[in-house]
Amino acid sequence: MKRADALRLYYALELVTAMPGWVVVDLYLVRTLHFSALQLVLVASATEAAIVAGEIPTGVVADTYSRRLSVIIGLVGMGAAVVLIGLTSTPWLIIVLWGAWGLASTFQSGAYEAWIADEVGADNIGSVFLRGARMRYVGSMVGLCACVALGLVSLRATVIAGGAVLLGCGLACIFLMPEHGFRRRPPAERALGATALAGLRFARGNRLVLLLIATALFAGAGAVALDRLPEAHVLRDVGVPSGIDPVIAFGSVAGITMLFAFFAVRPVIARVDDGGTPVVAKLLVAFTVATIAAQIAFALSGTFALAMAMWVVALVTRILVRPLYTTWLNKQISDSSVRATVLSLGGQATAVGQVTGGPAIGVVGNAAGIPVALVTGALAGLPAVALYARALRHRGAEPELVAA
Repeated sequence: MKRADALRLYYALELVTAMPGWVVVDLYLVRTLHFSALQLVLVASATEAAIVAGEIPTGVVADTYSRRLSVIIGLVGMGAAVVLIGLTSTPWLIIVLWGAWGLASTFQSGAYEAWIADEVGADNIGSVFLRGARMRYVGSMVGLCACVALGLVSLRATVIAGGAVLLGCGLACIFLMPEHGFRRRPPAERALGATALAGLRFARGNRLVLLLIATALFAGAGAVALDRLPEAHVLRDVGVPSGIDPVIAFGSVAGITMLFAFFAVRPVIARVDDGGTPVVAKLLVAFTVATIAAQIAFALSGTFALAMAMWVVALVTRILVRPLYTTWLNKQISDSSVRATVLSLGGQATAVGQVTGGPAIGVVGNAAGIPVALVTGALAGLPAVALYARALRHRGAEPELVAA
């Protein structure tokens, strides 16, 4: 069977894999299974613990053998895990399955971005990531409508359907995904340890890469709160006005978020195309600060309308951070043979931050309330802002070499 065009397939994957409604998954855990704040955070912690364990090994596999194969394993594994999550109601098993989802995601993390960077060229990757983000927003909006409609009938069925979409994407990639930009290492050079050391050596010798990886550590520590606690905060602290179905309310937040993000990305693409890496760095600082401020405002909001508005702002600014961060990091990786491994280091740093910060935030939520946990999570991201600002001294480029 003829392989698809890499860029078209990338945009198609961004579109379709964004369709599963993760807000419905969180609502399923809160409304149907009645997870506590600690259980919700443990879900995230199990996921991130698996990512910590798997990020570098799977990135090394992608750099050594095949990025295409790594992406396929990731999509199939994530889809199967979500389907099983929808088929059970046992809390400990769901936590374990989220761990399995996290391990599967490490096969895609790093390998997916490295695959498309090599297929289209690292110099062009900034606008590709941003345009891919726009496709994700479209997919999210389309999927959201379907998820809300199905969620009104059955939240469990919506979760299972979302997993089936990911599983189907992985199976389709077996037949459609090309891999022309990557060259598998010769048999004599396929020592996974050597590949891992090469990636670590590259990161260690590039101060800007180290700074970017460090920002992921702090950002990850605070991300758990915004990932897992907003639905519970709105339901238990703010309150949903009578006559408004929570599925509709939370689905509207996701839809409005994607709509704003879709239109916001266009001027961001124009600025990145005109200004290059220094503009990427400045925008990353601005959006990170805005996310922190909006999350604090969301936590302290006393009215439903204000809380929902601040939630949207926090989500919009945060989802704009991802393609900018990935672009900035990708542009620092001059050795394509270790690209997936270095990108996986960033993913692992995020996971370490979530594993170490998540349980603490969950304990804070149980002891002092979810609003306090949300504020704590937001403040945990402040060191990332300081590190971004330090990296800006180099205008986002020309990294300094440090002694090996």
